[in-house]
Amino acid sequence: MPAARRSYNGSYENEHLSQVAFPMGGMGAGMICLEGTGSFSHVSLHHKPEIFNEPLMFAVLHVNGASTTRVIEGPVPMRKAFGASNTGTGLGYRSYGLPRFAKASFTTRFPFGIVQLTDKTMPVTVELTGWSPFVPGDADNASLPAAGMEYRLRNRTNKSVAGVFSFHAWNFMRANDKAAGTVSPMKGGFLLGAPDTHSMSPYVASWQISRLFPIAGGIAEAPCARLADDLDWKNATMTRGYYANAYERFGAADGFVYIGTRVCVATAGHWVFSIGHDGGMRLFVDGRPTVAKAERESPHRPGRTEVVATMDAGEHEIMFAFELCGFGWGVSLSFGLPPDIVPQEKPEYPTPDQWGLQAAASTGGQFAAFTPSSGVRTDCAWFRGKWFDSLTMLWKNLTVGKIQTKAPFAEGKSSDGGSFYVPFKLKARAGQTIRVLLAWHVPQSGLCLGDGVMCNCKRGPKEPAAYVPWYATRFNDIHAVADYWRTHYDTLRARSKLFSDCFYDTTLPPEVVEAVAANLTILKSPTVLRQHDGRLWGWEGCCDTEGCCSGSCTHVWNYAQALCHLFPNLERTLRETEFLVNQDDRGHQTFRASLPIRPPAHNFHAAADGQLGGIMKVHREWRISGDTAWMKNLWSKVKQSLDYCIATWDPGHTGTLVKPHHNTYDIEFWGADGMCTSFYLGALAAAIRMGRENDADVILYEELLAKGKKAMETTLWNGEFFFQRIPWTGLWAADPATAQSAKINYTPEALALLKKEGPKYQYGNGCLSDGVIGDWLARCSGVSPVLDTAKTARHLRSVFAHNFRKDLSDHANPQRSGYAFGQEGGLLLCSWPRGGKLSLPFPYSEEVWTGIEYHVAAHLIMMGRMREGLRIVRTARDRYDGRYRNPFNEYECGHWYVRAMSSYSLLQALSGAHYDAVSKTLHLQPAMTGDFKAFLSTATGFGTVGVRNGKPFLKVVSGRIDVTRIEYRQ
Repeated sequence: MPAARRSYNGSYENEHLSQVAFPMGGMGAGMICLEGTGSFSHVSLHHKPEIFNEPLMFAVLHVNGASTTRVIEGPVPMRKAFGASNTGTGLGYRSYGLPRFAKASFTTRFPFGIVQLTDKTMPVTVELTGWSPFVPGDADNASLPAAGMEYRLRNRTNKSVAGVFSFHAWNFMRANDKAAGTVSPMKGGFLLGAPDTHSMSPYVASWQISRLFPIAGGIAEAPCARLADDLDWKNATMTRGYYANAYERFGAADGFVYIGTRVCVATAGHWVFSIGHDGGMRLFVDGRPTVAKAERESPHRPGRTEVVATMDAGEHEIMFAFELCGFGWGVSLSFGLPPDIVPQEKPEYPTPDQWGLQAAASTGGQFAAFTPSSGVRTDCAWFRGKWFDSLTMLWKNLTVGKIQTKAPFAEGKSSDGGSFYVPFKLKARAGQTIRVLLAWHVPQSGLCLGDGVMCNCKRGPKEPAAYVPWYATRFNDIHAVADYWRTHYDTLRARSKLFSDCFYDTTLPPEVVEAVAANLTILKSPTVLRQHDGRLWGWEGCCDTEGCCSGSCTHVWNYAQALCHLFPNLERTLRETEFLVNQDDRGHQTFRASLPIRPPAHNFHAAADGQLGGIMKVHREWRISGDTAWMKNLWSKVKQSLDYCIATWDPGHTGTLVKPHHNTYDIEFWGADGMCTSFYLGALAAAIRMGRENDADVILYEELLAKGKKAMETTLWNGEFFFQRIPWTGLWAADPATAQSAKINYTPEALALLKKEGPKYQYGNGCLSDGVIGDWLARCSGVSPVLDTAKTARHLRSVFAHNFRKDLSDHANPQRSGYAFGQEGGLLLCSWPRGGKLSLPFPYSEEVWTGIEYHVAAHLIMMGRMREGLRIVRTARDRYDGRYRNPFNEYECGHWYVRAMSSYSLLQALSGAHYDAVSKTLHLQPAMTGDFKAFLSTATGFGTVGVRNGKPFLKVVSGRIDVTRIEYRQ
């Protein structure tokens, strides 16, 4: 039987609880997920995602006289029984086998997740609320490394009861169970800690790899080379931060290559280079031959050769001559002091604050669990032993309500975990809330991404070489975080509740409210980082153990519409990075920012949709903030950027993008297309408005806008939808087979297709869901519509008619099918209803992405097609109903994928509410008829907006919103 459909914005129960995991934590501060049953998972506190990190951490309820003690969680979802890591060995060190409540349900009122737990054998029911601060406009408190858990105990009987509440956690801050750690008491609870360990910390700059050379006379005779030599150097693929991949570039080639990098040594001395390789190699340090090895050695460490080299403190150049020998996957490099010369004092290893990369993620830091309740007792000395001794003895005491009060061990191995206990008494039908406050402090990381890593001497005094989280610059240690959290808990909860109540005080369709709220959790996930100076930086999404697709990628973040309204100050830091850091003197923008944020190497295409979208978003941030001075400060860079786009992609001034242009599908479109040209028109329109404010000459932009509109409505319009023309000769562009591109490899078979169909990965006559996205972004950015409204509406109706599938069973998708398949429904990225589908259309064309579903739905609603728009939203949320996918993790190329925050535009589409802080005008053009109420957030306050008894209204709930005029159009 098909599963019963749950109510949108309602509770998750039974099978719909299976995948529920609700993120808690601060923006860029780490994440802990509260599962629908009340357990904890996805614990990611070390500046990287740890999707399958489910450490032993649980609360327990003992009621005197009850039949059994129970973990304060519902039944374990049976999906955990097998399939994930370590399930085949029995899932030791889990609480799955301990008694727990019989029934659970979960509801959310973001940022609050609420778990209801009941059991007929227990006289006490529990309501568990997990949350972390989230108040629009208050970015700092929304970036705290903290979460709150509130256990509301209620006596459901007519007799008084007494018992013990307790909270327990294995020391998951250690790198592994055998690593050193500390468990210590603190006010109201315990601290889990682990020392920073950097003894094998990679500290290399970006790798460079040369062209392929023939081997003559053996690798030991390879001549010396330097990075300054002209050897056709290219950036080598970086994997795990320190591994240079030669195989990806050369395949199974015979010969040798040079692989070079620079290192920064903190202390003079002898250093061990642990080199992973498959063939012979020769090592040069600062141009001096150091060692040659005909083949790998160290049989106890397959593929490793250990070399000792002497280096003074400072920067050095390391160069390998590396034999590919028919396979040659690459070279890895890590460092340590030789065992026979390790000094008695702790060696000064090159730590991440000196030089670091992604692989060197910190293993240190501290985690606190504490309660403000009175009478709390703390146990920092769990029973030490083998096998399952610790948990066995802990549970033995819990079943009889025994309260343990023990100091840390004075000798030997530290405790494997910590506990605290709170005794309670409940009168008949009475309740009591016990708060558990969680906080953490991991001040360093090894994250350093992008080209141009700088040594200490080239950086400013306050510029770290690796990512340092913003919160570490505000709080010196875990005690400072815990004190702040304890002191401000009540105020932050009240303010977060005020936002939550206001957000849900709406008459908008529940599926829309659910879609918007569910994707606000992206801001609490490891997708988002916030560096030491407060600037935001983001991945596109999260892989299981590391970020996915780095650098606040402009063509993906184009879609995200939540941050700019909720935390506009943070959104503006993204624009400042794009235009002031990532843009060179030509106007070329690198669409991926380095981390820490610093000037990048400009060695790849600009992204047309990302760069043009950024111009519209500068206009958006200006109108949201009302800060004209900020816009004027960026204007020269905006003009430079747009002029670069014109010169690079529209040198003939056609009003369309003609020359090959990189875009969000990770390829280049050849010839004019509706999607990127709509971005172009939106950028021109935004620049015209900003230019006039700056008394600039915008005549060229006006001419190009007019030409572009005409071209869109004639040469790129087939009467039903906008499409792409694919000329690929005579464009003053390189041969497609040899042009620089991300992942295009023209094999002999592909060359045959090129001659027949043109370049790979185009869409041509296809009906593209993104085909008029520039018009959507223009509307979201306060720019007037840039396309003919009737044709835009017709295109979107065609997208719905041809690309929306209520059932994908008959759809063939040889690409990434996990987002939607089988009997699920979804909106395809593209279809070819008029024929002409290319043999190899653009990658992802057969897929379903929620980020595109939501922006198309919003655009349809803006065009008066509410029925179609809401159907797309419902179909997307039906896939994320908790049975097979986490309702709070809409993924694309990674978990918590940024593009899904396009869902926020549904608020603007339905309410038609747009506040212009420059003119202090509230524009209100609702898509629905009659009275309604919706949430509105501005740079200075939030509240509700709508129509009551046929008249527009604005109710400010927090802050202020200065409105001199409401422009209401029905």
